[in-house]
Amino acid sequence: MRALLYETRTGNPIIDLETTAWDYDTGILAPDKLSVTVPAYTKRSKSLDLRDLLTRDRHSIALIDESVEGVRRVAAAGPIVSPAPQEDPDGRHTYKVTCRGWERLLEWRQVRLYPGWPLIGADRKPTGAYDHALEGLSYGTIMKRLVQESTKWPGGDLPIVYEPDRAGVHERNRYQAVEGKQLLEALDQLADLSDGVEYDFQTVCDELDRISVHLVTGTDASRIVSGQSEWVWNLGGAQPDVRGYERDPDPTPLITDSVFSGGKDDDSVMFARGQDHGPLAQGYPRAELWDSSHSTVAVQSTLQKWADGALGGRPDRISFEVRAHVAYGVRHGDQGVLSARRHWDLPDGDYPVRVLSVGRKSSDPGWAQITLV
Repeated sequence: MRALLYETRTGNPIIDLETTAWDYDTGILAPDKLSVTVPAYTKRSKSLDLRDLLTRDRHSIALIDESVEGVRRVAAAGPIVSPAPQEDPDGRHTYKVTCRGWERLLEWRQVRLYPGWPLIGADRKPTGAYDHALEGLSYGTIMKRLVQESTKWPGGDLPIVYEPDRAGVHERNRYQAVEGKQLLEALDQLADLSDGVEYDFQTVCDELDRISVHLVTGTDASRIVSGQSEWVWNLGGAQPDVRGYERDPDPTPLITDSVFSGGKDDDSVMFARGQDHGPLAQGYPRAELWDSSHSTVAVQSTLQKWADGALGGRPDRISFEVRAHVAYGVRHGDQGVLSARRHWDLPDGDYPVRVLSVGRKSSDPGWAQITLV
């Protein structure tokens, strides 16, 4: 696994880092997480200014899998968050470098039109000149436009490749500049809508080691982001692909009644109620849920989605390790089949599944950690 250091704003390569350990984890609607241990005691590392090279945010790291000849696959990538030096009594000093995905940068940008200032007039009231209103677009294109606007500011440039615009029937005219809404929060809120779409930042490395990131979004017809290949993994039987099977039952009781509140206007509040008394007839006790944590939700149908979605029980979370060569190229969001045969826990059958997260580590590189939705 290569650890390529590159410039965050341009994607230009700097150097391949020596590493003694690496690991990563990627997930749906979550920034990549990766870490590498860089030795500071080798002849090569002593010739470098690692303190300057391992600079937070200005530089990034991409873990590149080249186990298939002629293919450069970026397993995880993102800006450096913490280049922590670790002293060793035997002189084998290292830097434990942690990185987070491109989304980290969007946490520190707000939704407003460039140049974004001044926000108020002489009357001390908002001018609205830099409010962001979007209409007649797909949700994915609205996400794209928000990210594009953020790159117009000084230092906002990033090596992002965008999808073509897609027309739609959606509009978002609530982005007031004076609100200072965080860009990543705006993207997540669009994804959380009842008819919202997923987004994913997919990093690519070309033949010259130049890094770019593709902003991929779901469409109004297919709201999830998923690869074209469907995976089949054998659980149990004579030749299982899987080891370390775990099924984590959710301890939450079966919810029979739910109430969700939302709205953020001074004199306006919204409520949505969900009911499912089927479990009561099966002998389950009544369980109510009241959730007031969605104060930013301003669309009634979205609030109703949350209320209805809270009913019943949560599905068990299944995780396991799969042989890396059987899972080569798998990404979070991908769909597949878990084929159970004579397994000690899961009844025989073929179960449609979706990958929630993928992880690997240098201490056991022959296996990939998979968690299912």
